[in-house]
Amino acid sequence: MSQKYFLTKRYNKKLLAKKNTILITIVILFGVLFSADFLYAKTIQELSDSMYDMMNKKEFQQSIDFYNQLDPKEQNDPELIYYLAQAYFFRDDFINATKKYIVVLKNAVQKGDNPAIKEDIRYKLADTLNQIGRKHHYSKDLLRRIIYELENVLEMDQKLANNKENLEFLRPMIARYDVVNVGNNMISQTYEGDGQAYVLPDDYVSEEEKDVFLTKARERIKEYNKQQDVPWVKTTASDILLNDLIKLIEQKSKTIRTIHYKKTNSAHGSDQLIEEVFYQSDNKAKITTPNGDFVINHNISTLLNDVKDSMKGDSFHVTHNSMMKSIQFRDFKEDSAMFDFVVGKADCCPDGLKQVCEDYAPNLYVVTGKIKPNLKTNISKKIFLVDVNTGLCVAELEYWHGVIGSGLDEELAQITIVASIQELPSGIKLPLDGITKGRVEELSNINQVWKIQVFSINKDIDDTNFIETKKL
Repeated sequence: MSQKYFLTKRYNKKLLAKKNTILITIVILFGVLFSADFLYAKTIQELSDSMYDMMNKKEFQQSIDFYNQLDPKEQNDPELIYYLAQAYFFRDDFINATKKYIVVLKNAVQKGDNPAIKEDIRYKLADTLNQIGRKHHYSKDLLRRIIYELENVLEMDQKLANNKENLEFLRPMIARYDVVNVGNNMISQTYEGDGQAYVLPDDYVSEEEKDVFLTKARERIKEYNKQQDVPWVKTTASDILLNDLIKLIEQKSKTIRTIHYKKTNSAHGSDQLIEEVFYQSDNKAKITTPNGDFVINHNISTLLNDVKDSMKGDSFHVTHNSMMKSIQFRDFKEDSAMFDFVVGKADCCPDGLKQVCEDYAPNLYVVTGKIKPNLKTNISKKIFLVDVNTGLCVAELEYWHGVIGSGLDEELAQITIVASIQELPSGIKLPLDGITKGRVEELSNINQVWKIQVFSINKDIDDTNFIETKKL
């Protein structure tokens, strides 16, 4: 969802609320019928009808010009100012939209109008302030105002307070404020803005009152984070040590002496090659990918592709364990150079693995690897779900450190889940299909609905597959 219309969408499914509801509700609640004669009220209603029609036709500039031609008495009407603020918003003039929303909100607060009216205006004001940050940068004052208005709304409306999107919006606002508040100007360059200076309209709220609502917002997000911090799969104490698990996986993978398989991706329609693997031994293997072929034949390695000439030497190596990784046999011994591992026993089958659990009743263990403190990397941890019956890693979750100003210590960056398992004639079980998806922006290009087709296993592979011939 575009953040530009994030907060506005609730009230603007057709740009504005239903005509009769807005005309009757706003006119009555702002006291027009009680503060002017009938002729004036009728005139204001006619003017409101005109602005409403222009707004629904998306004639935003015409609506602004129309308002500017009115006499001062008419221009002071809260309902017309409300429409004017929206017209400025949809013209991307967020400073003027902010100014007009403040006028209408201040009027509503002073008159003690219906809470629904104030909630609507605060919601739109918070969205408008956010657009200033997105367009330019998030200043300390701007973030305090956004937090104040949104926390007010959540305090007024329990349904909105329970809405995940609202809380996911509020959390980074608080985090960005904390970054800016300690003088870190990187935040100005991080969220799409052009970095240009701007001047906010005078506010109607004291700094002391903003502090009160900032504290309330912090408590709200603290509680929300606790609710979200639920493990993907719950564990109990493991009866298997990591070294025992490593030996078990190695034992299972070693039953595969040779293999020829193809892995394809159907996420974009027709099957697209991810890789085709011929593995005879550590010194006789071939990997074909869309970018070229990699051949090892008796310790001579060759990289063949459409761009570079053949590259020969002894710098490329494969091992049995590395060749098994793509078919979900993990080498935790190798990974231990990066991670500190803890093993737990899964006490349930998590979502996404129901088919595997129904078909094969796997015996699942959870291996959590936290990145070693001395390593500088985006990755914070990985979680592996291993079936000790097959030795397969049936799920892998990769977490990255939270982005500055996100309010998250870490976030799920990529996930791989085995959807179903195939049993080969030899009795060996391998993944049949599954998904691999990137969850963060940097990995958004990773979207695989993959399938593994095994052509042969534990049979000699024809030597012609390892001849170093350049692709045409």
